[in-house]
Amino acid sequence: MTGTPDRGRRAAVRHPLANVSDKLAISGHADTLSGLSTDDATTNPVEPFDNGTTIGSYAFRLDYMLNPNASLYGSFERTYFSDLAPDTFGLRSGNTGTAEYRFATIGLAYGLRSNAKLNVAYQYSDVKNEAFLAGGPARTREVPR
Repeated sequence: MTGTPDRGRRAAVRHPLANVSDKLAISGHADTLSGLSTDDATTNPVEPFDNGTTIGSYAFRLDYMLNPNASLYGSFERTYFSDLAPDTFGLRSGNTGTAEYRFATIGLAYGLRSNAKLNVAYQYSDVKNEAFLAGGPARTREVPR
C-alpha cells in the first residue's frame, strides 16, 4: 500500500508550519489509507494490506521561540492499523483489535549556525496491541517483548 491517490488513500490533510504569533508556530498532518480489494495479503507479500485494512495517522507540533536562536517544541503523533490480515500479521492480543502507536515529544532546539541546529528531546512512546509480520510458521512463534 502506498500513499498515491490510486492506491487506497481516503484522505490527507497537511498543514505546513503556520505562525500563530511572532513566537508561536503550529503544524500538523492527518492521513487515512485503506487497502484495495485487488490487494490480497496471501498472494501479494509486497503489499500485505487487504481491502479491510485501515491505516490512520495524525500528528501536530507546537514551536515556541525563546529567542532568535532557541525554541521549545512539543509534538504528538498517533498511528493505528485496524483489521490487519490475520494470515500476514499477528497482534499481541491475538488476531483481533487495532494496533496503535502513540508518541509524545518535548524538546529544545538551538541554532548553532545558519545550517546547523542542536536538538535535545525526550520522547514518550505508548504501543498498544503491537503488530508484527507473522506469515506462515512464524505466526505460531512467540515474539519477544
